[in-house]
Amino acid sequence: MFTGRLNPKVYIRRALIKAQAGKVQQAEKLFLKALAQQSDDVQTMLLLGDLLASNERLRDGREWYRKAYEVAPNNAEVLYRMGMALGAARKYEDAMVWYERALQHVHTRQNKLTAECWLNLGVAQWQVRMFSQAFTSWETALKFDSSLEKAKYFLKELANEYGQPQQTHTSLNDIAAFRKVKIEQYLQSRGIKAFQTKEEAAEVLSLISDLWVQFPDKEKLDDMTAAEKLRVFKDVPLDISPS
Repeated sequence: MFTGRLNPKVYIRRALIKAQAGKVQQAEKLFLKALAQQSDDVQTMLLLGDLLASNERLRDGREWYRKAYEVAPNNAEVLYRMGMALGAARKYEDAMVWYERALQHVHTRQNKLTAECWLNLGVAQWQVRMFSQAFTSWETALKFDSSLEKAKYFLKELANEYGQPQQTHTSLNDIAAFRKVKIEQYLQSRGIKAFQTKEEAAEVLSLISDLWVQFPDKEKLDDMTAAEKLRVFKDVPLDISPS
């Protein structure tokens, strides 16, 4: 005998159809009917949260993400959605925390989700002026999904002539490129991949800054291509022996 209640999957399927047709309120009611029968179903909570968040109800959408988090605190998709909601609210530093947590829990086969986490982590990093880290995140995203157009776009449009993150003023691009070349030369000469201590990094960077101050004929750089300038930077004598 029909009791007037449908299988939750039927409600969800109908809700998705309504959502695709732009009938948000009807879709919401159908999702809620599904949740009335399976109140701890994380995927349904996420679908409902996505519906609301994408239709100018960000706070309501985030509330459903929060409920999903209470049920599945180690679910990478849930953690990613929390990051997305905070990013949309321009709480970029908070969003970064959630993206990083999502990356800690993502399954090895979830390449698309992993790529999306790195992509949006990069977006948040860029917003808080962590430019180099943002580029690294977008490059990492492409390793997991080489077809990710947004990552390609950011790396192209936000790069300076050196292929590095565009600085706040074009005059700083040469300085950043010079610093990068000298750091790479220093690390290579020491046979290491990164600075070993904060003190070492501070001393080396200070010495590199002094090298730039002493760099002759800076005005000639304006007439050079990026490749020509990089060759000049590499030829500057490197005599860095931190204590």
